[in-house]
Amino acid sequence: MKPYYSSFLLFLLLLFATTLIHGQGKWTIGTSTGVTHYYGDVGHQKVFPNTSANTGTSVILRHHLNNPGSTHPPYFWEARFSLFRLAYDEVQPIGSDAGFQLRNYGRGINFRNDLLTASVHWGYSFYASNNPHIVPFATVGTGIFHMQPKADLFMGSININNRYYAWSDGSLRDGPESLGSGKVVGRDGKYETKLNEWYTEGQKVKKTNEYGKGKKYPYSLTQAVLPLSVGMRYKVNPKLDLILEYSYWITLTDFVDDVSDRYATDIELQQNFTSDPAKQQLARYISDPSGWGTDGTNGPATSRRGNVATNDMFSYLSLELAYKFDPSKFASKKLKNTCRKLF
Repeated sequence: MKPYYSSFLLFLLLLFATTLIHGQGKWTIGTSTGVTHYYGDVGHQKVFPNTSANTGTSVILRHHLNNPGSTHPPYFWEARFSLFRLAYDEVQPIGSDAGFQLRNYGRGINFRNDLLTASVHWGYSFYASNNPHIVPFATVGTGIFHMQPKADLFMGSININNRYYAWSDGSLRDGPESLGSGKVVGRDGKYETKLNEWYTEGQKVKKTNEYGKGKKYPYSLTQAVLPLSVGMRYKVNPKLDLILEYSYWITLTDFVDDVSDRYATDIELQQNFTSDPAKQQLARYISDPSGWGTDGTNGPATSRRGNVATNDMFSYLSLELAYKFDPSKFASKKLKNTCRKLF
C-alpha cells in the first residue's frame, strides 16, 4: 500500500479509537455515485464542459461532533475514499458539429484518467428549527490522489502502423488524408498509452533559455487536491440519510490531462529517446496526434498545446445513501480498555 494511504488509514484508526473510548458524537457510513465533469486544457467548451461528463463513486465515513446543549450538532468531519473518472476526446463530434467546426479539433488530443482519491473534509450543517429533516451543509477539505493519464491512440498495440488519422472532414481513419484513402474507424477504447512515459511536452530534458523556464522534470502521479462542497441532507428515517451534494475539486497540478504548456520539440524527443528513431516517431505522434500542432520546433509554426497558467479541476454531482451507527455499541469492554491503554 502507498505510504500516504497508510498514513490516512492510521489517522482514521486514531479517531475511531478516540470515539470508542469516549463514546462521543454520531457516525454515519455511506456510499455515493454520481457524475464528474472535468475542467482543464483539453476540450472545446470554454465555460461549462458538459461533454466531459463521466462517472464517480465514493465511500464516506462521517462523524457528527457533539455540541453540548444542542439537539442537532452542526459540526462534522468526513473521511472519503473516491474513484473519479475524467476523460475527453477532441476528435469526437458534438451533436451536428464535427471536424474543424470544433474549437480544438486541430489539436486532436484524447485522454482518460482514473483518480484514486483519499480526502478529509470539515463541514457545517445549517439546521432550521422548523424542519430538521432537510438540512443544507457545506464542507472544505484536503486530500491526495493517485493518477495515471492514458490515451487511446492505437488500434491494438503501440505501433506506428496502428495509429489513427484525423481527417479534415471530421472522420477518424486508418490511413493518412494525404494518400486520399483510408477506412473510417472508431477508437477501440483500450487506452493503451501511458502518457507520462512519453514526455509529451519535453519533460526530463534540461531547458535552456531557448526553451523557457529553467528545468522541467516529469510530473508526479501523486498529487494534492482541495475539495469544496455544498449539499442537502434528507432524513429518511432514524437510521438512514439521503444526501445530494455538489463538490468542486481543485487539484494542484496541470497534468491530469497530460496537457500544460507546449509540444515536445524534435531535439527533446531525440534526447529523451536516444538512438531509437522508432520511439522518437511514436513520441512525436503521441505528443501531437493530429500532426497539425507542431513542426518539431518551438517557433511560429508551432501552436499552443495548453494553458500553463491554470491547473486542472473537476466537479462531482452525487447522491449518497448514509447509514447511522454508534461504534461504541459494537465494541466490547475488552476492546475499549485496550484502546484506552494504547491512546
